[in-house]
Amino acid sequence: MDLTGKWCFGSDSEDFTGEYSTKEEAITAGKEEIEELLTVGVMYRATPYISADDVIEQIQHHMDEDHGESAEYYLDDVTKEQTEQLDIELNKVIDTWIERYGLQPNFYEVRDIEYIEE
Repeated sequence: MDLTGKWCFGSDSEDFTGEYSTKEEAITAGKEEIEELLTVGVMYRATPYISADDVIEQIQHHMDEDHGESAEYYLDDVTKEQTEQLDIELNKVIDTWIERYGLQPNFYEVRDIEYIEE
């Protein structure tokens, strides 16, 4: 079930609960359960991703391990544009793989967090 756009509540900015259609519903439910500082936020599907910078660094590490000094500067001259293109291509592959095997996250991230004053 996609919870994107639903509201939730918590007592801090890390642990949230509930699935509410509106901010007001989340506040009402939160006030019934939480006596201290109340926070509300909007739920978004967690999106797995991979960073081209991390992949390039890993490749450089492996090349250094396998080939020593001769690989010292390998991939040091990759441009920002090339890195951005690699980011796009890698994440397409990851998205396809996750979709193919049904490995989508069953959790969400909370953004647009607001602290509710009494």
